[in-house]
Amino acid sequence: MYNIIRTKRLRLAVLTVALALALSGTAAGAGESVTRYEDPDLVPNVEGENVVEAGETVTLKVTVQNRGSYVGGARAPPSHFTGVESVDTPGAAIGAVAEFEDGGAPFDIHTGVQTVGTVTPRGSSTVGLTLEIDEDAEPGVYDVPVSFDYEYVSFAVSDSLGESRSFEILRSDQTERETVRIRVEESVDLDVLSARGDGLRAGDDGLLTATVRNDGDETARNARLRLIRSPPFEARDGSKYVGDLAPYETATASFRVSVGDSYTEGEGAAKFALGYEDENGVTRETGVETAGADVAGDADFSADAEAEAMYVDSVGAVHVTVTNVGGTSVENARFVLHESPPFQPVSNKASLGSLAPGESATASFRVEVSDRAVAQSYPVEGNVEYQDRFNETRTSDVATDSVGIEGERDFSVTGTPTLNAGGTKTVGFRVKNTGEGALRDAVARINVDSPFSTDDDTAYLGDLEPGGSTNVTYRVSVEGGATPKTYSVDTVIKYDNAFGDKVVTDVKKAPVEVEGSVGLIGRLLSLFA
Repeated sequence: MYNIIRTKRLRLAVLTVALALALSGTAAGAGESVTRYEDPDLVPNVEGENVVEAGETVTLKVTVQNRGSYVGGARAPPSHFTGVESVDTPGAAIGAVAEFEDGGAPFDIHTGVQTVGTVTPRGSSTVGLTLEIDEDAEPGVYDVPVSFDYEYVSFAVSDSLGESRSFEILRSDQTERETVRIRVEESVDLDVLSARGDGLRAGDDGLLTATVRNDGDETARNARLRLIRSPPFEARDGSKYVGDLAPYETATASFRVSVGDSYTEGEGAAKFALGYEDENGVTRETGVETAGADVAGDADFSADAEAEAMYVDSVGAVHVTVTNVGGTSVENARFVLHESPPFQPVSNKASLGSLAPGESATASFRVEVSDRAVAQSYPVEGNVEYQDRFNETRTSDVATDSVGIEGERDFSVTGTPTLNAGGTKTVGFRVKNTGEGALRDAVARINVDSPFSTDDDTAYLGDLEPGGSTNVTYRVSVEGGATPKTYSVDTVIKYDNAFGDKVVTDVKKAPVEVEGSVGLIGRLLSLFA
């Protein structure tokens, strides 16, 4: 059986005597035991390095050790106090909690009241301490105050050495104040003063230039500025040597970066860190700092196509007006016309020059139109090539428009002249332009085979507009042995197209009727016909 007495900071030796007398009624005798334990003594220390740097947030592990120890006396074996120890170990800090304060140090404490638990004599426990160090914290050693609140058994008194024992337990509440020592060492503190872009455009490569400053109090030796991958930026060369960077000294470095295709224009966040050697030659790196750089939208173009002299089975022209509808200028732009049936470009690339946003330029192309085409509209496709900041060729998305082509140039031949076998005669036909386009500087030509011959196979037409017609004549001879019947001669028209090139139509058959021989006199007369 035992009783517990709770008090505050009872340290007087007379209390021990009073308790002993309360048990025995007399001064302590041979059969009595009085045991007293020293107060707990909690001592905190940072586990591992206690070094921090300005501007960082760090969580330290603090070991709390109870250095209190037994100082009393006992005239009984250890088992005699089993009953006491089953309640609480005398000298233990029971249910301890810790509360840290900044104590005027350049820290912000982000740790609330921490549970330490019960710490037995010579035992230990661990708590966390999270500190945010001020950006401008001066190097030096700082003591962070910490308060411990706990309960402990300060005295234990037993009555005798017999089998039946009773105890008196004296408990006390204690508040103990200690300090944890933290050292702020000289450090390098990266500050990104500016970040600017040159040719930064979605889908392209550009230049990202950063100006940084060492805001710390230590020289960054053999420093390299590193551009950390941070969409939309992907560094082609992500590390630049900037040499030794003394406190408050600046440096500038430029990085070639790729900008993601899907990025829309606006400010992109670029992340930087500075790697360096400290004064002991140890390699370190600062925390990451972020700066914004303007990115233009993707280069984008529209196309407006117009046809010139585009006919089935002919050579015409397509004029493509390209407009920069993006948000950034391009240099040395070219339009590349794709082969797209029924079109076959004679040449497929034409210069546009430099195009600022909203500006337009026209590219013209000679185009062959297939004889299998029909008179209708067909799509015209192409893309714009241009040079980026590093003179590398970039290609835009496909731009599309449509143009119409007209029907094939055509004509008809009418009239059926009659010749006698063995005779020579001037024969005439009527030629009509049945196509949809004018025949410029045209000539009509016949091609004859046996039994015909001619030394006058060409007739000049001039300009023949659609629907227009004219008469043509040729001097034709017929072999004397020719069989009387209807023959045909091949007729074509050669004309100038819109580009001054000579174009020949398809062949048309012109009928010629051969009758019987007219004899010698008839043949002689035909020479003057």
